[in-house]
Amino acid sequence: MLATVLVSALRNARRAGADLRSQVGRANEELAAYSSAGRFVTGQVVRIDLARSTAMIVNAGHPVPLAAP
Repeated sequence: MLATVLVSALRNARRAGADLRSQVGRANEELAAYSSAGRFVTGQVVRIDLARSTAMIVNAGHPVPLAAP
């Protein structure tokens, strides 16, 4: 259920025009409202800019991602 709350919060914030940082902040707020002690979801949110060949990563509790060789 927490994964569904997370994805829905991210989607709703994105559709509302929020930037990546705000999307993740809103998702965190929703997760805090729905989770009980000892329950959590972690992940990484990535925004890929194909025109510039760049990616912005918001890391949530994971080690730094591996770089491509």
